[in-house]
Amino acid sequence: MDLRPCRHSAQQSRHRTTILTDSKPCVDAIRKLSKGQFSLSARVTTFLSVVSRYQCEVNHVKGTDNIFADFQSRNTVCCEDQSCQVCLFVHRLEESVVRSVSVKDILDGTIKIPFTSRAAWRSAQEECPDIRQAKAQLKQGTYPSKKVTNRRDVKRYLQLCTISRDGLLTVKRSEKFAPAL
Repeated sequence: MDLRPCRHSAQQSRHRTTILTDSKPCVDAIRKLSKGQFSLSARVTTFLSVVSRYQCEVNHVKGTDNIFADFQSRNTVCCEDQSCQVCLFVHRLEESVVRSVSVKDILDGTIKIPFTSRAAWRSAQEECPDIRQAKAQLKQGTYPSKKVTNRRDVKRYLQLCTISRDGLLTVKRSEKFAPAL
């Protein structure tokens, strides 16, 4: 949330500035801050520092009740400015996304199909901390402590997956009329 464009109004007003948001976590974070508690989330901490800097009041409003903001979020204004930060962000984001691949590109050999090799899947799995932990516990034959509640994905991997001979975490499925893997 950026209050810089209207900071003079917020700072010089005799009235307290009120922010209406449909984000319940933001409202809860403000309440916790008033009780002396804080969040370890960088995003929430940044929000709290901005709100406390401008002495704002934050109230929750249901998204369906905020008709103006709902309309603007669904019917955006077309931007013609080439130096607009939002447009630049969207353009860069579009350029970083994997584009669709045609069958002709694959048959011509100009593009390789991603994740066709087990080595590619294994390297992708090595980037995920939950899969790494599940593989380590499967190798050791252990299970996460019952006190650990934030490892739902790891526990699910442990129930469904096995480690193949080449080190890939796989799910064994048996479907009727399908070849066994």
